[in-house]
Amino acid sequence: MANNIAFPVMHPEEIPDYLYRVHVSGRSRTIYYFDEGFSCTALGRINIRNYGQLFTAVNNHLDWRCDAPSHLISTFDDRKHALNWAGKYLDRFPGAEAHLMKIDTDEIKNSVGRRIPIIHAGDIVDQYPEMRPNHVHRKYLNHEVLVLYKIPADAIVAATPI
Repeated sequence: MANNIAFPVMHPEEIPDYLYRVHVSGRSRTIYYFDEGFSCTALGRINIRNYGQLFTAVNNHLDWRCDAPSHLISTFDDRKHALNWAGKYLDRFPGAEAHLMKIDTDEIKNSVGRRIPIIHAGDIVDQYPEMRPNHVHRKYLNHEVLVLYKIPADAIVAATPI
């Protein structure tokens, strides 16, 4: 397989108006500050057009058994699936504090106003099936959307306790 691949991001017309992130205080691999938004925990940058770098980033991120810092931030493309995931998570970890964050995708931009790459998890593993960890069922990725590096605070339009 060639080292460089097609740009794997969602076309702007495919991106929903809003994404939803379940933030579980003290349990998330993603850093959250009210005035800054969400940031990935991995250091440095990756080239998402490089197969090897994208493979490592996606495979490690989707593998809940892996505790490596991630360049990706998980969100859902609809509220229903985000709440469903939150319910299952909170059943496993009673007493955890969780919030549903509604994110305006038009505001997911870097400091110079460029759109931050957004990748549909299901689409990327359909294109490159080997990026999906073996124990992760494909159906669980249908509504997962990955944001690269950061979701700025300005993009978060609502935070609701779950």
